[in-house]
Amino acid sequence: MTIGKRHRERIAIGQTIRMIRERKGLSLRQVAMRCDVDYADIARIENGKKDSRISTFIELGVGLELGPEEVSVIIAALWKE
Repeated sequence: MTIGKRHRERIAIGQTIRMIRERKGLSLRQVAMRCDVDYADIARIENGKKDSRISTFIELGVGLELGPEEVSVIIAALWKE
């Protein structure tokens, strides 16, 4: 089974979010408590198993205490071709 381009992009975005979260020493539940995203959804995003809306990534940026520039990099990856 081959992995499609969109799936690879979801995996890359998820890995980036996980790396940021772990670098900040935060658990999934800690991030979820800081924003309006369920911790199980965050886990699915990090594992590349869930597509999300821009608003979800903005909420994650709040939970991860990211600046607008950092959130925009993650959002820009959604349009990466």
